[in-house]
Amino acid sequence: MIARLAAVLLALQAPLLSAQQGRAPAKHYTYVFVHGAWGGGWDWRAVDSMLTRHGHHVVRVTLTGLGERHHLASPNIGLGTHIDDVINRILWDDLHDVVLCISTPCCLIRVNR
Repeated sequence: MIARLAAVLLALQAPLLSAQQGRAPAKHYTYVFVHGAWGGGWDWRAVDSMLTRHGHHVVRVTLTGLGERHHLASPNIGLGTHIDDVINRILWDDLHDVVLCISTPCCLIRVNR
């Protein structure tokens, strides 16, 4: 919960700071949210709704073998598979200027493609 809140606050701070400094608010962003262990894309439903209301595009990734993709679980799935899940979602959905929000560990990465 704290990680999710921190990710949202960090993601929203740039447009707020621009407005406070008298500059035009930042453009709308594409946020890609990746859940933590034992979660799924649904973990970010409330955040998705809030960001979408403000004009942003939100993509919620569910990692292979977890959540609604649990039927794909196998001993061969590891970190490499999950990295591929995220990269492939960005590539196949043709996403650009992505703000990648990963809940475990909580970090924000700007991906320019």
